[in-house]
Amino acid sequence: IFSYILDAQKKRGVICCMEEKVRKFLWYAFIFILPFQTVWILRDVYIEGEKWEYASVLFYASDLFLLGFFLLSVLNVRFRKKITPLRDRIFLGIFGLIVLSTLSFFWALDPVLALFFSWKSFLALLVYMSVRYGEISYDTSLKLFSLGMLFHSVLGISQWIQQYSPEISILGVSQYEAWRPGVSVLKTEMGRWLRVYGGMPHPNILGGISAVVFLALIFLVTFSEKKHKMLWIFFVFPFFLWGVLFSFSRTAWLGLFLGWGVVTLGVVVWKQYRMFAKRWMYSSLLSLCVLLSFVFSARELFFDRISEESIFHKESFFERDDLLDQSRDIIHKHPFFGVGAANFTLWTRNNVVTDREYVAQFQPVHNIFFLLWSELGLVGIFVFLWLLLELFIRAFKDRNLIFLGILSSMIPYMVLDHWLWTSHVGMLFFVFILSVSWYQYQRRFL
Repeated sequence: IFSYILDAQKKRGVICCMEEKVRKFLWYAFIFILPFQTVWILRDVYIEGEKWEYASVLFYASDLFLLGFFLLSVLNVRFRKKITPLRDRIFLGIFGLIVLSTLSFFWALDPVLALFFSWKSFLALLVYMSVRYGEISYDTSLKLFSLGMLFHSVLGISQWIQQYSPEISILGVSQYEAWRPGVSVLKTEMGRWLRVYGGMPHPNILGGISAVVFLALIFLVTFSEKKHKMLWIFFVFPFFLWGVLFSFSRTAWLGLFLGWGVVTLGVVVWKQYRMFAKRWMYSSLLSLCVLLSFVFSARELFFDRISEESIFHKESFFERDDLLDQSRDIIHKHPFFGVGAANFTLWTRNNVVTDREYVAQFQPVHNIFFLLWSELGLVGIFVFLWLLLELFIRAFKDRNLIFLGILSSMIPYMVLDHWLWTSHVGMLFFVFILSVSWYQYQRRFL
């Protein structure tokens, strides 16, 4: 009997060990694949022969790995015991947004879009719970996501050199050429210059994510106790910085500047970080060298991009202002519950008189706070602001400089763009990087 019990325990141990390996493999595979746009198209909408991307319903390959990881985790008794949703304010905040977006099914112009957005929000909640309770390595997760993004940065650099991007269907990479209408370009006296996409839907997304990953890697090597194991970062981080710079995304540049400034201020002011001041200075000098190499190679385009005339007198400024007016109109007419999750563009197309000729010109307002209020009403914007303020106040009290630097770098994306809210990779990355930076700090410094 004793021998039988011992053999049974050994078999159970082997099974548990295999289950743990499979579980972690699924998580790390999800993190690596997350930046790639490999999708199953469940619904495509074409208007007058033109695809309307904001009405599409997609299922991403990375979602399979996330769902597999979470299902195996739920079967784990230790994982279930650790979950305390009623005591977790972040969980309650995200869950509240999911409930609200699901309820908007009943008043949305396109209920399918509302449900699709609820599904995306549910995946974001799974990402948070996986980081919070899943017993995964934060460093390994960040490194694998960075490795996935490295492909996009290198691809972006090659796009800049060739001024062309070939189509790679399996990775969701479209063909881009500077002369094609609808492609994001720089228009100067020298001609049209293709902004780099990498494998992302827009250069602003490539630039924004690359900027945050760049900062996160520098934080990792600066605040690591095992700095000899982090030297590889110095060989790869220039590619992320070049990805930010050659995207020619002003919001990404501003986000990088803000994040860097906040951390530099924290290293100077807060005593617990002064021991890392020398490493931070070396990282800053190396980054400055990369920046100067970019300015030297594309100085005319760089100075044209940051000139006052470029910022305030080109089409993008007037388009953003017009979208803000449309958002105010929605808030005035639907202040409490909005027009339904992911229904902003559909509402404006049906209700706003405009001279726009193409369906692609109907975009979400480039401000997450206005967009959220327009789609989910006063309740939605209250929940989102409460969640952000809760995180910011707690991080400031704990002097969580890593989290504050990451969050600060994302402020321009929230105020001047919409991809953190509307895109699949944007929302899941937003939750992932904030969760990792939050709990990584607690593990290292508390």
